[in-house]
Amino acid sequence: MSEGSGRAEPLGGVVLRGAAVMVALRFVLRAIGLVSIFFTARLLTPADFGVVGTSAIVLGLFAILQTIGIGEALIRLRRLDPEHLHTAWTMNLIAATVVSVVIFLVAPFAARVLEEPALTELLRWQAFTPTIVALLSPGTMTFMRDFAFRKEFMLKVFQKIVVVACVVAGAFLTRSYWGLVWGSMTGTVLYVAMSYVLYPYRPRLTLSRWRDFVGFSFWTMMLSCATYVATVADEVVVRRMVSTQLFGLYHTSRDLSRTMVAEMVAPASSALLPGLARLQDEPARFARAAQQAVGAGAIVAVATGLGVSATAEEIVGLLLGPKWAGAAPILALTAIGVAGQTLAGLHRSILAALSKQHWSAALWALRGAVLAVTCVAAGAMGGMMAVAATYAIVSVLLTLLDYTLIFTRLGRPAAPIAIFARPVLAGLAMVGVLALFPAGLPLLLAAPAKVALGAATYGLVLWGAWFAMGRPDGAETALLHRLPPRIGGVFLPRRSAAAKA
Repeated sequence: MSEGSGRAEPLGGVVLRGAAVMVALRFVLRAIGLVSIFFTARLLTPADFGVVGTSAIVLGLFAILQTIGIGEALIRLRRLDPEHLHTAWTMNLIAATVVSVVIFLVAPFAARVLEEPALTELLRWQAFTPTIVALLSPGTMTFMRDFAFRKEFMLKVFQKIVVVACVVAGAFLTRSYWGLVWGSMTGTVLYVAMSYVLYPYRPRLTLSRWRDFVGFSFWTMMLSCATYVATVADEVVVRRMVSTQLFGLYHTSRDLSRTMVAEMVAPASSALLPGLARLQDEPARFARAAQQAVGAGAIVAVATGLGVSATAEEIVGLLLGPKWAGAAPILALTAIGVAGQTLAGLHRSILAALSKQHWSAALWALRGAVLAVTCVAAGAMGGMMAVAATYAIVSVLLTLLDYTLIFTRLGRPAAPIAIFARPVLAGLAMVGVLALFPAGLPLLLAAPAKVALGAATYGLVLWGAWFAMGRPDGAETALLHRLPPRIGGVFLPRRSAAAKA
C-alpha cells in the first residue's frame, strides 16, 4: 500500500490534532503572558528585567542537570506500570534537589562571573523552584503518552493564570525585580498543590525501574547541554558587553520573541513524539507524518517570526511602553532567530521517536558551537545589534541544514523544499507589503491594521502558491483535513478527499 493511502491518515490526524490542541494551549498561554508583560513592563524598569534575565542564564545552565528525559522515556515505553511512574517521580525529585543545592552554592561565583552583584541573593531564592516543580503530581506524566491533550491544556492554563496573577501582584507591591521572583515562586507552589487536587496520585519514593530510563536519560542530558549553549550563546555575549540596563532591553526582546513566536511552534513537539513513536517500524508512514508536522510548524514559524519582525515597533509601543523604544530593532532581529531555532526543536521529537537522540545532540552541539563562535565575533566587530543579526541569520541557516540532513536520511531529500518554499514565499510577500504601510498613523490604529494586512497577505500567498502548484499533498492538505468537511472539502483535491475516506 502506498504511503499516500488512507491508512496513513488516522495517525497523522492524531498527531496534527494533538499539535493543534497544544498550539491552542500555547496561544492561550501567550495571551496570558502578554498581559503579564503589559503590566510588569510598566511597573518595572529595563534594569530590573536585566537582573532577572541574568539569573535566567544561570538557572538554565543548571536546569540541564534536571532535564533527564523522564517524560520522553515514559512515552516510548511499550508497557507502563505504576512502578514506572513512582520511579520517574523519584528520579525527577532527586535531580531537582541536586539542581537546587548546586544553584544555591554557586550563586556568589555566578554573580562575579556575570558582574551582577544582586545575583547572589536572587539565585539563592530561585534555587528552591526546581524542587518545588518536581513535586508535581505523577499523574500528569501520562498525559502525552495517553494523548490526553485536553488535560494538559487545562492544567497549563491554570498554571499560567496563577503565576501571572502572582507576578503582577508582586511587581505592583514591590516595584522591583523581587516582585517577579516572589510572585513566580508563589504561583508555582499553588500550581503544584492544584495538580494533586485535579489529578490525585500518591507518589512513592522508589528507584525500582531506574534501568528503563538511564540510557534514554544520558542522551537527553547531552542534548539539553547542547540546546542550552545554542539558546543562550547570544545572550551571554551581550551580557558580557553591555550594562544591565541595555541587557534588559536585549533579554526582554528575546523573551518577547519566545512568547510571541516560540510558544506557537514548540508545542507541536509535545504532540509529535507520542504519534511518531507508534510508527517506528513503518518508515514510509513515519517520514510522511514527520514531513507534514514540520511543514505545519514551518507555516506557523515563518508567519509569526517575520510577522513579529515586521511589526516590532508597534508591538513594543503597545506592550512595553515608550521607555522600551530601544527594544524594537532588537525584537525585529531576534524574532527571526527564535522562529528558526524553535522550528529546529521539532526534530528532537522526530529523532527521539527513532531512538536517535545522539543525532539530535550532535546537531544541537554543532548549532551551539557555530552560534557561540559567530556571536563572539559579531560582538567584537559590531556590538549588540551585530550579535542579534548574527543570531537570526545563523539560526535560520542551521535549521535548513538540519532538515536537509534528516529528511535525506529518511529517504525524502526533496522534503525541505516542499516544507519551506511556500511559507518563505508568503512570508517575504507579507514583509514587502508591510514595508509599504504608511507611517505616521496612531499606534492603536496602525498595530491592528498591520496585523490584519500581514495575516491576509501571508494567507492569500500561501494558499495561492499551494493551488498554483496543483495542491500537493503536504502540510496544507493535512491542515485542511482538520477542518470541518464542508470547509476543508472545498479546497481539497478529490484524490486527497478519497485518501481521507
